[in-house]
Amino acid sequence: MIKVSLSDLILIGMAGGVTLVCALWLLAVIRDRRLNRRIRSNIVFCRICGSAYHNENPSDISVCPVCQTPNERNTMSAI
Repeated sequence: MIKVSLSDLILIGMAGGVTLVCALWLLAVIRDRRLNRRIRSNIVFCRICGSAYHNENPSDISVCPVCQTPNERNTMSAI
């Protein structure tokens, strides 16, 4: 049988809790970055009127809802 003192048991429990919190935080950050990347990939800026709009279509060319100009999908840079 392994003898473990109460202070060692508390230390192991606290280290496990901190590890769990850090792992959950890291997963939340990764999930948030993926979501932001997906949202940014669907935003198109009109080259004529400058408005921004969502384009859910997989095609690279979309029509601006404000000025009806065809626009090419460009990748947005990170903020």
